[in-house]
Amino acid sequence: MKRYLMNGELLVSILILAVGIMFAVMANQFGIEIEPDYPGPKLFPFIACFGLIVCGTGMFFQSLKKIREQRGERFFSVKSWVKLGITMVILVAYAILLHTLGYFLATPLASFALVTYFAHEEQIRLIQRILFSAVFTTVIYLVYSVLFGLRLPSGLLF
Repeated sequence: MKRYLMNGELLVSILILAVGIMFAVMANQFGIEIEPDYPGPKLFPFIACFGLIVCGTGMFFQSLKKIREQRGERFFSVKSWVKLGITMVILVAYAILLHTLGYFLATPLASFALVTYFAHEEQIRLIQRILFSAVFTTVIYLVYSVLFGLRLPSGLLF
């Protein structure tokens, strides 16, 4: 019975997160922009969505923690903190490289580094990681540039 409740808590937290994100996307489609002197009708839905997303995230990690404790595992081991730290280093390096190299060089490098780091136990071939990085970079470019009409960062070099 407890296992069912833990999975139910996890499901509810994911549902709250999804609702918060969905409503934030819908609120972003309001035609009136938020301005300092008149926040308009867009501000309150964003505050509510932010609350849903924060609470859903908290509930998600809390339910994961309960599940791991029930199994007798620590929620964050030293190995988990190291993995989180290395991931943050890669993302900070990506942000710096994005500014200097631009999107088309920094994104494949960062995605390749992340895929290689997270797949070290999976024995994924080098060509598959390179192809994934190239496809990922291309898909993100197409979504942002073609579909949304936004410009991706160009760096100092390119």
